[in-house]
Amino acid sequence: MGLFLPDGGRCWRNGTAPALRSGSITNKIAIFLGIVILGAFALDYFVYDWQGTVFLARKFVAFTQYLKFWR
Repeated sequence: MGLFLPDGGRCWRNGTAPALRSGSITNKIAIFLGIVILGAFALDYFVYDWQGTVFLARKFVAFTQYLKFWR
């Protein structure tokens, strides 16, 4: 399967992007991603005592404040 193309191709045919198909994320992919995210939170909790999560939350708040400036 291709890196980013849903039909498994490795390059664009005739210069146009293929149409996105609905339902391209399957239940297996969704469950796998959920397990990976929960595993990352569990690792952060048990090993780093929430330091990574708190850091990312603070950066997210700062980013939203930065975006509010442009409004």
